[in-house]
Parts: sequence; C-alpha cells; structure tokens
Amino acid sequence: MERDGYVFKRDLVERIESGAAGVSEDRVAGLRGAMLKSSALAKFDPCDLQNSRLRALVSAVLDRDAWKLLWIPPSLPYYTAFGTPYGDPASSAITKVLVFSNWRFVPRAIAGLLSYETERRIAELADEHLRYEDLSSRSRRPLLTFSLDEQGEPRDLNHLVPLYPSPSLCGLLDPLEAAKHAAAEGRTLDHKTLLQMASERVAELLPMSQSGRGEREDQRWYGVAMLDADLRKHTHETRDWFDQRLPWSSFVEANSDDNSGEGGFKIHADKLIGLASSRDCGKMPEDIVRVLAKVTLGSPAVVALRSFRRLALSQGVAGYPAWLLDAAARVGLAFRTLFSQPDATILTRALYGGREERYWEAMLDHCIAGNLQAVMDEHVHVLRESLGVATKPPEETIKRIADEIVLGMTLRATVLRVDDFEVGNALKLAEKQISFRCRGALRFDSDPGEDGGGDTRADQVRVAFNSPFRPFVLASTAVGQEGLDFHLWCHAIFHWNLPSNPVDFEQREGRVHRYKGHVVRRSVASALGLAALGDTEVSSDPWESLFSIARTLREDGQNDLVPYWVFNGNGIFKIRRYIPALPLSRERAALGKLRAALGAYRIVFGQPRQEDLLAFLQSANTIGDLDTQLYAIDLSPGAPS
Repeated sequence: MERDGYVFKRDLVERIESGAAGVSEDRVAGLRGAMLKSSALAKFDPCDLQNSRLRALVSAVLDRDAWKLLWIPPSLPYYTAFGTPYGDPASSAITKVLVFSNWRFVPRAIAGLLSYETERRIAELADEHLRYEDLSSRSRRPLLTFSLDEQGEPRDLNHLVPLYPSPSLCGLLDPLEAAKHAAAEGRTLDHKTLLQMASERVAELLPMSQSGRGEREDQRWYGVAMLDADLRKHTHETRDWFDQRLPWSSFVEANSDDNSGEGGFKIHADKLIGLASSRDCGKMPEDIVRVLAKVTLGSPAVVALRSFRRLALSQGVAGYPAWLLDAAARVGLAFRTLFSQPDATILTRALYGGREERYWEAMLDHCIAGNLQAVMDEHVHVLRESLGVATKPPEETIKRIADEIVLGMTLRATVLRVDDFEVGNALKLAEKQISFRCRGALRFDSDPGEDGGGDTRADQVRVAFNSPFRPFVLASTAVGQEGLDFHLWCHAIFHWNLPSNPVDFEQREGRVHRYKGHVVRRSVASALGLAALGDTEVSSDPWESLFSIARTLREDGQNDLVPYWVFNGNGIFKIRRYIPALPLSRERAALGKLRAALGAYRIVFGQPRQEDLLAFLQSANTIGDLDTQLYAIDLSPGAPS
C-alpha cells in the first residue's frame, strides 16, 4: 500500500514516527502472523495468502500449472508434445487473466505476490535450494553470452545456433504442412515423429564429403553446417544479407553481462562466417543430424522466418530478401533475452535438462515442446490486423510486426517495494523495505525496472500482455477498463470487486471480447481443426483459411459478427468470468441486481439518453418481462435502418 495512497496508511506512518503506535501484548502474536516476513521471503518459503480472493486467483492461474510455461499454448497446435507441460491436455485451457479492482493497492499486491509464488514454484521444481535473490538478473549469470578466451577467440559459437535465421532449414520441413498432411490421413503428429521426419531431411541436406578432419568431434559444426547449406542453396541471398550495410554481426551491441569486451557477438558471427567459407573444422559430431533437426523445428529465428515468409508469399514476395532475414533475426535475439531471464533459465533446465554449456539445446527443446511454430503463426496473424498494417507494403508490415513481437518479449522485470514493520511493544517501520520482483504478473502502470534502467511504462506492459509471452496476469484499476484491447491472448476476467453499474461491468468484459479474440480463435480451431486446412495452399496463413471456412458455416440471418466476434463452435471455449464474492457478503447480494441491470443495459444500448431509459426500466421492476424488440436497436452490419 503506497504511503500517499490511503489516509489509513498516512495516519499509521505518522503515528509510528511520532511513537504513538503502541501494541498491546495480546495483539503482538496476531500482528506478527499477519505480516509478510522478509526473512521467510528471502528463503523462498511459501507465503500464506491470507485473502480468499487472492487464493482464488492463484487457483485460477498457477494451480493449472501455467507457471511451467513461458508462453500461452497455441489455439491450433500442429502436434502434441507428450510428456511436457505443453503436452498436458489441461494446458490447452490456459489463457491470460485480466483483473479489475476498485482499490489502488490490489494491483500491487497481485503483481508482487503472484510473481513471487510463480518463482517460488520454479525454484522448488529445480530443487537447488535457491534463495529469492538467486533469481535476480543481477545475481545470476546469463548462459547465452558471447565471451572470448584469452586470445580473443570466441568461446560460445553454438549460442548463435538458435539465433541464425537459416533459409535452408526454414524450407526443409514446415510443421504446419506436415500436420495438415497427417490430418488429411486421419492421423495426429507428436513432436518425436516430427523430429524423425526432420532428421531424415537434414541427413539429405548435409554433404558428408565435408565431414571435417581429425578424430576429435568439433561442435562448431552445428552452426557451420547451417550456414554452409545456405551458402550452397541460397548463395546470393545469404551473401547479400551478410554484406548489407547493417549486417547481422552488428545487431547486438556489447553487453556488460557478456564478459567479452567490445563486440563479443560480432566476433562470434564473423568467426562463424569465416568457418563456413573455409570449412576448417574438425570431425562432425555424431549427433549433428539430431541437433539440426531440433533447429529446424525449434530455432526461434527459423520459426520466425517461416511465419514471416508465409506473410511475404501471400503478398507476392518470393525468396528471402535481406529485410525478411533481418526481421527473423531480431525476433531470434528477443528469444535470447527471454531465455536469459533467471526464472526462464532455471525452469528450462529443470524441465528439459542439459548442461550449462548446452543450454542453447535445452532452449530448442523448450521451443519444440511449446509448439512455437503454431504460436508464432497465430501471433503474426493477429498482429497484422491489430496493428493496422494489413494493407501496408510487405517490408513495412513485417518490420512493424517484428518490432511488436520484440517489444512484448523484452519487457524487463519490474520492482515493487512495500514497507516492512517490526512488531514489539510498539509498531515500527523497518529500515529496509520488502522488494518484489514482478514478471509472471504485472500491474497496468509504470514501475521501476529491476535492473535500474528506467521505468517500465504502462503501454509496454500492454504490449507484453497482448503477446503470448509473460506476464500471464495483468491487474488494473478502472484506468484499464475503457478504450484498451487486451483480447489477443486473454479471455478470462477476474472481478476483484464488482463495479457499481452495468456500464462499467460491460466495459471491463469488453476488453477481452473483441474481434478475433483468443476465445474466438480457440472456438474456431476446436470446431474446424487441422483437417479443414487440407485443401489450402502450401505455406499459406492457416488462420486466414480457418476464418474463411468458418464464414461459410454461418446460418441464415447471421452477419459478419460471426465468426469474427462470436463463434460458439463446439461450445468448449467461452469468456471466463470470475467473481470471488464471499457468501452472505454485500457483493453477493448485489450480483443478482447487477446482472439484471446488465441485461437491461444491453437492451437499451444505442438508444438516445440510454442512462435515463435504463433507470426507468429498472425502477419499473419489469426487466424480466421486457419485450426486447420494443426497446432494442439492431446495430449489426446490414441491419435495416
């Protein structure tokens, strides 16, 4: 609770500072039990959530194992990753949650405590006896760095493997086309089958005559083989990209966490280019086919390139122009930022294994398990329309989409600080505040970043929430309930408090019930599935095709609200409404009246002086007997005037 936010807090602080905040002996134990304990939080001890609403929110989000995911699962998965959190059938129901409260301190409490509980569960899964400070970006060394040895030579060449947008691997195997083919035959794919398919094609791609020299395996071949294939199969496009004014090697400035002096990334990228040209490497590793199969399906840069190329092909752009590779490479680097976050690193290693020096491969395994290609295809589709770039030239369209993806993925953790109290004969303010690091849940506001690099603005938080990536929970006061869209990856509304009138209630839920929202896409995908895409063009946008097919299924009398705003499908997915009103509370009693008023509001929407008409209908106490046709105005497309 901010000191300047509530009279109670200001009065309490004044009494403490004046020495007038005495505590009777019989209340000491109770007060201590209700306080947050900084020593317990530092050890990642479970936090007693002494609030039923907060426990309900944790149950709705974390108890569904959303904390094991780095992104929301796709609405149309191309395959099943059995044995992973993304392959759990329950994960298909996970969506982001938008929380509204009338009280200013609630978003702070939600952001801090839910983020803490998310990290606590991750630390418990890792079983490394981690402390809270161990998940700070300042305390933990990133694993995807570009360091140099004593001679100035690259140490981490394989860290480029998930970041390089290889045209050869992009075109080698498209998970969407493989899934469409399997669905046409009545089969479903799993990730192991798809990896086997990719391995067979990678084996054909590699020139075994270039297997290297010597008896010792040279793991630099993982990246060299990718670039070598591109220089052979896409010679001009690859060389043009590396020779352009702003080459790939200049994409990343030197970072203090790289421990590499100036230009660590550039030195690594230049070394890779040189090795691909000279092929001066040792023996190819025995697992190179398996590893490059993983790169084909899970490399963020290759996945982004495949999604962007679908869009480019639909606008008549052939091949792999430099600006297309630029966009994919920038998204790849954004994934480096995501997987370098301490909680993501610990979670990925706990779930997908791997030694520190092979963390880049665990990153690929995580991306494959998470059906990243399906997620990226879906996200690119919705961004193209939500950003208003559908009619722009292809280069501008894809650049804008890449910018939005990068902005949503590179949001820094924020820090919320709360006062700590010492309870004895008198209540005292502790010298040091309690700091909460917020990643899994955020409040819709500007807060200081964890790394001290300036505030994270509310508009950046909105972009991140409108991506499939974290945060999974966004808490807001009334400031977020009008004129803003939060529907791209969210169809759950949590009403911490009930609003006082139906207008505010409708405004809140309207934030997630919008054009091609998450619930609409899930309904379309579950009703039609991959089998409906059997006759669509190769490398075409699957979501454009699905909505076109769904449009043909409209019943007589239905308009363009179906399927873009409303699509019931098989009835599995709906807007989720959480109202954690306590039994016998005032809110529970008011809920019935608010629902009735909401129905009346929807009837009079669009009428002149609708507030007066609504008040009349409510005072008449005849809402249940209303002739809806008498009062309603049909605002649907094509309605008669």
